[in-house]
Amino acid sequence: MPNLGKIEEFDPTSTNINRYLERLEQYYIANGVRADTGERFRRRGALISVIGSKAYDVLSDLCSPEAPSEKTYGDLATILKDHFAPKKLLIAERYQFHNCIQLEGESISTFAAKLKHLASTCNFGTHLNEALRDRLVCGLRNKEIQKKLLTEEHNFDEALTKALGAEAAQTDVAAFSREDATPVNKLSSVGRQTHRLRRTRRPPCEGRGKKPLTQNQNNSTSECLSCGKTGHARSQCKYRNYTCHSCGQGITAKLEMTPDAQPKFCKACPVPYALQEAVDAEYHRLESEGIVEKVEFSEWATPMVHVPKADGTTRSCGDYAVTVKPQINVPQYPIPLPEDVFVKLRGGKRFTKLHLKNAYQQLPLDLQSQQFVTINTHRGLYRYKRLPFGIASSPAIFQRTMDIILEGLEHVSAIQDDILITGKDDEKHIQNLNTVLSRLDSYGLRLQLNKCKFMQRLPLQYRKDASIEDKIFQVSPVSVLEIARQTARNPVLAKALAMTRNGWPAFFKINSTPELKPFFLRKDELSVEQGCLIWGLRTVIPPSLQEQILSELHKGHPGVARMKAAARSHLWWPGIDSDIEERALRPDLATHVFHQQVKMKMHYDKHAKFREFAVGDTVLARDQLSGQKWQPGTVVQRPSSHSCQVHLDDGGVWRRHVDDVLQNNSHSTTAESGVPSLETATPIVPEPKQISSPETSSHPPD
Repeated sequence: MPNLGKIEEFDPTSTNINRYLERLEQYYIANGVRADTGERFRRRGALISVIGSKAYDVLSDLCSPEAPSEKTYGDLATILKDHFAPKKLLIAERYQFHNCIQLEGESISTFAAKLKHLASTCNFGTHLNEALRDRLVCGLRNKEIQKKLLTEEHNFDEALTKALGAEAAQTDVAAFSREDATPVNKLSSVGRQTHRLRRTRRPPCEGRGKKPLTQNQNNSTSECLSCGKTGHARSQCKYRNYTCHSCGQGITAKLEMTPDAQPKFCKACPVPYALQEAVDAEYHRLESEGIVEKVEFSEWATPMVHVPKADGTTRSCGDYAVTVKPQINVPQYPIPLPEDVFVKLRGGKRFTKLHLKNAYQQLPLDLQSQQFVTINTHRGLYRYKRLPFGIASSPAIFQRTMDIILEGLEHVSAIQDDILITGKDDEKHIQNLNTVLSRLDSYGLRLQLNKCKFMQRLPLQYRKDASIEDKIFQVSPVSVLEIARQTARNPVLAKALAMTRNGWPAFFKINSTPELKPFFLRKDELSVEQGCLIWGLRTVIPPSLQEQILSELHKGHPGVARMKAAARSHLWWPGIDSDIEERALRPDLATHVFHQQVKMKMHYDKHAKFREFAVGDTVLARDQLSGQKWQPGTVVQRPSSHSCQVHLDDGGVWRRHVDDVLQNNSHSTTAESGVPSLETATPIVPEPKQISSPETSSHPPD
């Protein structure tokens, strides 16, 4: 056999079998080894000779019970390919391709070659060029080169050439800078040299003092001058550079306006005198943090809206609906669904939530976009330098930015300004958390600590309560299931429900079905929720339950106006106003209620059952198992006016009817029966009710 070239042994751990056989084919061509025919099997013999002992043992096992020498060369090549290069799953190969990013210190040419290698098994077909271009641009580490590639349309070859040129230019500039930095030595007279004793350098101090901390001093009370915590010095504090000097490093938001956009200038909205101090403080904060800057003139101006917050400050937002919103191109970008978040966080046991402080206002705006978000205030014109709240395109821009920052991280999901992090175990969880914090720090993004939750614990396990549900949950006169059941039974509501779900016909004959006219006029505001027909936020009550609802509204006879106000907040049916007026103004009911009010006791009865409890009250709750035992606890929630949720002193949580709850003033019960005594379990004296005559006022109908 001619000796032209050399084929080394096949190593399954480092060599691809397809490329190895391709080299072997070229070896045959170079040495004139023809295909096996008749009694000449030179190719088969060469393959068995060069693959090595390890690969031959595997090949012998695969060919068993026959020997490899009894197979043809084509059969042996097929057996090796099926074993060492099985068919890969297409979606897994594409997943690796789309998650490939340029590594630290990796050149663009090496990154491009790696992308081509990964794309060879992805079967992109005619879209191969576009897939390579998109992954090349999205996976670059250098943001400056990435920005240049995003300014124009390129194919893969053009984008690669431009990226390589930009990389070479940056390398040359860095080399020139090093060459220009020629050191200049200062001339000075040579004086007398003094020899000093070099002391051995001590290890870094973990405390605040100069002496290193011993093992017993690790819990020192010394306070760090940077973060305020104990146990380390300022030089070892990882938060010593916490002060933010630039937010959104390497990120710039841009607002795209329509080609025919016309500037619009609106005057400032008046600010109430009671809010002027808080509003001025908010503008001062925005200006001091570099979020806005004062300008003299502007073609665009948007009025500001101020909403007071619970902590005494105000939330200020521009009313861009009258200026920018009708003339802006809103980018379409997918916001993650809850199902997408659950998939990314599956397998986690503990969860961390990070909240970005003033999220949108951490992204700088480009100079051209800043003119569109100028605001008009009582203090003059201000121009936003960062992405403001209230812009229609802000959610899409910010969501895309967060996806780019957190790209490639497992068990991490971002929804607007909230970042959810978990891991398969606590170690992986903390590792993912540190990675996210490092990325946020590299981009200059800052968090709001009081809204962050780290390693969130599991939900509290409520002690199983053997209460009888029928006695506890019979506090609502009409349930959702009952409304849905009666709605399906009523022929008119059933038709309206079906048309709301399937769509109303384009040509609807109102005269043929006059009973559906009220629903047809409100068809654009109707919806279906749990089998109930909803008009806006009001539930449509079936006729069979309307009398019961009217009785509930008429309890205590609050009057026509209050009955209508309560109904307009929760429920509706055709002619509800007239039904309320008829019920409220009926003479027999009014006289009956009046006499009931006259007979009411005007003095305090200490033996009367107290039914009013507030959150935080100390109470005694009846144990449904024993019937006479009472457990001390605290009211933590009022689900309705007839029930309380009580957190017991022993850690349990009960939900009780108000008849099974007593006010407890001293946490003591009688020793014999377990029933609270009248001296310790006494109700609070309610305020006396005033007698009021039936109201005769009415409210305009819906």
